[in-house]
Amino acid sequence: MEDASTLVVRLPASWRGPWEPEIEKLSGWILKQSERLARQEEELPALYPGGWAWVLGERRAIGHHPLAPRGGDRAEIKRWYQREARSHLASRLDWWSRQLGIDYTAMRLSDATGRWGYCRADGVIGLNWRLFQAPVFVIDYVVVHELMHRRYPHHQAAFWRAVRGAYAECDAAKAWLKAHGRSLIW
Repeated sequence: MEDASTLVVRLPASWRGPWEPEIEKLSGWILKQSERLARQEEELPALYPGGWAWVLGERRAIGHHPLAPRGGDRAEIKRWYQREARSHLASRLDWWSRQLGIDYTAMRLSDATGRWGYCRADGVIGLNWRLFQAPVFVIDYVVVHELMHRRYPHHQAAFWRAVRGAYAECDAAKAWLKAHGRSLIW
């Protein structure tokens, strides 16, 4: 499946015989994947004037300025997100740092497409600017997760007990990221 409306069947060159019965056997799986992809496509922002974007878990309209380039400017939208994310994420990191009594040395904004944050041994916490699109409870989970790495530089049971003890919405936030995280990557 390439998207919700396209099914591509690729068979090995050595395939002999009818392929339709094989597709029929997989029809339930195909339908499930098609529905999943359709839901994901609905969540993808429409990044152009008159479209919409996620901001702190809410859909927000993208306005049009008469001097803005026609067709929108993804680079400008990304710069706006990064500016706003830097301020918001730093604020959440400072707040949680005080609440948990866990220090860090600096915050860096990350542009990674495969992870939401990191914690370096020297105390630098990196947070992905794309988190600014997610609901606040998800942002807070990632912040708490990374701060806890200052005490537990691993993902063993003690680490997860500490994260869940500090942040009750840990599991809900992890589930949200699993279900919706891909829609934040553009």
